[in-house]
Amino acid sequence: MYEELDGINPPNDTDILWRYTNFEVFVNLLDTEALYFTRADKFEDPYEGFIPQSIMDAYKQSLESVIPTEFVEAIMKTEFVEAIMKRHEASRKYVMCNCWHQNVVESMAMWEKYHMRNSGVAIKTTGAKMKNSLTSEYSIYIGKIEYIYGDADDDPYMQNFLQNDIPLAKKLTYFPYLQKRKEYEHEQEVRLIVDIDRFVTDALTNQTVETVDTFFETGLPDICEIGMPFDIDVNMLIDEVIVSPYAKDWITETLRSVVQKFGFNFDVRASTLLDAPTSDELINGGGL
Repeated sequence: MYEELDGINPPNDTDILWRYTNFEVFVNLLDTEALYFTRADKFEDPYEGFIPQSIMDAYKQSLESVIPTEFVEAIMKTEFVEAIMKRHEASRKYVMCNCWHQNVVESMAMWEKYHMRNSGVAIKTTGAKMKNSLTSEYSIYIGKIEYIYGDADDDPYMQNFLQNDIPLAKKLTYFPYLQKRKEYEHEQEVRLIVDIDRFVTDALTNQTVETVDTFFETGLPDICEIGMPFDIDVNMLIDEVIVSPYAKDWITETLRSVVQKFGFNFDVRASTLLDAPTSDELINGGGL
């Protein structure tokens, strides 16, 4: 189920979201009625979940206002921050994410980025449909990715991270996965993240672990190899499905038939991005 989390900027209800994927993954979504969430440490970006040094330096300084210097030596403050970083590093393989692209229109750049040619599809939805489609028993947060330089004092992401009214544990668990470097800004990513505390607690029911913190300290084996599915209402989620502009007509017809056989009623259509302009468009639009 969708849940709001202070400090995370979700998409507006009318924002249009896209997920570019291949035929096999899409059919699996129909069959399982679930979205597949990937472990954050399995993403391609080596900076995934990375906390900029400027933020940690700012936290070290902010401790002065929380813990009086006459009671705590500087070395203790350093160890406190190191302990935070250790928990963050241990949690990376248990943060489960599912990624979408926000755009008012279909994106040729996204087709190319994910090499979606003959078997590619784009799932189209809205912020409201996304939120209402999450039927999993686990809380799922949805946030727009902030694109940052990492060392700018006036960076909106940094200012949000340093707010005192957001619990530190929440910030360190989720915020690092809702920021990426400026070089990725063209992705305009919206990310779904599963509530890690509930998820880990349930996954370790048969383990001798008293608390989530104890779990992170003991370094238990992986819960999953790559990721896990989480339930959704497929008809609620999907507005329409668009087939790659490179695909043959029969692929669109086949996919439309597959959707109907699974009992869903959303539209499937071929992309028109590579269609030649009509004569009316050439005349009215100026042509060449």
